[in-house]
Parts: sequence; structure tokens; C-alpha cells
Amino acid sequence: MNTFKIEVKEIVSKTIEIEADCIEEATVKARKLYDYEFTNNEKKALINKVIEYLIYDEEKHYEESCLDEDEKPTNHIYITLARLKELN
Repeated sequence: MNTFKIEVKEIVSKTIEIEADCIEEATVKARKLYDYEFTNNEKKALINKVIEYLIYDEEKHYEESCLDEDEKPTNHIYITLARLKELN
């Protein structure tokens, strides 16, 4: 049996409470809040795509440069990519 990676986009609806003087102000506040959240989610997805593209080759390069166990590079880009992947 094969395994496949499939991207699924979910749409969620919920009611939130926002303090405002009128409905128009509340609507503007809600849009700002969720536009920011959408932008951050999109940014995360793009960063993950770049990480997945680079990490395999950079890991191989890192391992090749670590042939001497006493001299592992501390500033190799693979370390940064691995940390970003962990954080995302």
C-alpha cells in the first residue's frame, strides 16, 4: 500500500465577541484580527515549503562536513533549518 501527502484546507466558522461602539467598528476589528491570522498561517506554510525543499540536501552537506566528530560546524544552515522545522 502507498502513502500520499495531501494538502487539505479547512474552513472553520465561529462566533466571537468584540467590544466596540457600533457594528461597523466591531466588523473592522474582526477583519483586522483574522486578516493578521490568515497572513501568519500563509507565512508559516510558505516557510515550511522552503524548509522541506532545502533540508534534505543541507542535512547531507552538514553530515559530510561532520566527518571529524570533534569539529562539527555550529553555524551550518542545516542547524537553522532543523530548528525552524521544529518550531513550525
